[in-house]
Amino acid sequence: MQSDISGPHGIAFSPDKKDFFVTIGHGRPFGTALKYETATERVVKQVGLGLFPATADVTPDGNFLFAVNFNLHGDPVPSSVSVVDTNEMVEVARIPTCIMPHGSRISRDGLHQYSACMMNDLLVEVDTEKMKVSRSFRVSAGKEQGFSGLPEEKIEHHEGMTMPMSMPAITCSPTWAQPSNDGSRVFVACQQIQRDRGSGYEGMETGAPHCRGKWRVQSRRNV
Repeated sequence: MQSDISGPHGIAFSPDKKDFFVTIGHGRPFGTALKYETATERVVKQVGLGLFPATADVTPDGNFLFAVNFNLHGDPVPSSVSVVDTNEMVEVARIPTCIMPHGSRISRDGLHQYSACMMNDLLVEVDTEKMKVSRSFRVSAGKEQGFSGLPEEKIEHHEGMTMPMSMPAITCSPTWAQPSNDGSRVFVACQQIQRDRGSGYEGMETGAPHCRGKWRVQSRRNV
């Protein structure tokens, strides 16, 4: 284990509380996830992940850790969610998602993992059994829309950087996703990046024709 300033970011406990997991953001260049024994605070195992792994959560059965690869210092390009077998501490899948995913949370029934994409104004849903993106939802005010899978994003190059062409229209840079206890809603922490000042909660229910099922998303916008 690194003993230097290595960027610990996310922490999550196993359901029985016997173990806990910490994501380490900094690496050369990739980060890691560490498994600790709670009683002794001893590192049991570790595994390499993607670029700057951040928020993480454990499935209700304790078998898998889902950690978003936030890619804090890299180019603004789509990143991923790492899926780790918690028993062997082996990365079993790396699911492509969006730019700067953050706020990884798993529904109480364990069927879905949610994360927010800070540079794409998207809420992303992952099917934990198929280990792939099932749906996504755009959260910017006035542009709310559900998608099956991920929407196609047009890319532009500006001053040597690659970024989504939709960025000027983004009013919400989502930082966190939290499904409700009954699974009927997903709460999204929404950081506004335009000068218009909104406050309070905005509830949405939408059933886009090309998106199976209905989204119930509630976003908290900063003042």
